Amino acid sequence: MANPQKVDFLNRLLKKLKIHLYRFLYQVIFLILFSFLVLSMDEMLDKMDLMLDKEDAILESRRELLKFEKERYQQHRYDELLTLLWPSVNENNPLPSKKKREEAVKEFLSAAWIPALKSASLEGANLSNLKIVKMNFVGINLSNADLGNSNFSFTNFKGANLSGASLIGAELFAVNFEGADLTGTLLTVANLAGANLKNVKGLTCQRLKNAINWKLAHRNVELACEAEIPPMQASAIEK
Repeated sequence: MANPQKVDFLNRLLKKLKIHLYRFLYQVIFLILFSFLVLSMDEMLDKMDLMLDKEDAILESRRELLKFEKERYQQHRYDELLTLLWPSVNENNPLPSKKKREEAVKEFLSAAWIPALKSASLEGANLSNLKIVKMNFVGINLSNADLGNSNFSFTNFKGANLSGASLIGAELFAVNFEGADLTGTLLTVANLAGANLKNVKGLTCQRLKNAINWKLAHRNVELACEAEIPPMQASAIEK
């Protein structure tokens, strides 16, 4: 007959072995599941990396597309501005409307977003019969341009190149021409009341006297032209 103490010892031993075996199995299962989880996470991370790479590629292609579209629009708008400011007028191609041409001038002067305009000039442009007041043409090349019969009141032409340009009949009230090149500039019946002609280049008394109210323009002694020079006032703009 079996010894009860031995039987009890064996039962307790088996119980402990089962417990340790279960713990071992749990650990093995946990390690297996953890390994699968790690592998799954690695696969997921790899897939996410691929997705992110694809997204980056898509974003880059979109950026390139937007850049291309922007450059195409800028070129298109630049070509439109050229057409408006240098119109080829004939029977089949009438002069663009005054409003469009005025807007084109304003955009030309302010559209730094068009790279081609940063170094562009208005040489030979047609700015006639427009109302372009209080604008800034500082240092711009307007040589041989047609500015006839336009209203440029309070506009700043400081240092601009107006050689050979036509200002016939233009309204030039309180315009700032300081330091501008007026060599050969036509001023017939242009209104120079309150204009600043200080230090202009190339202007002669003969051409100055073709303007109206030229005696009311602020000018250097060499352009007194046998008339009194008015004192400099705030009406002569300085921008």
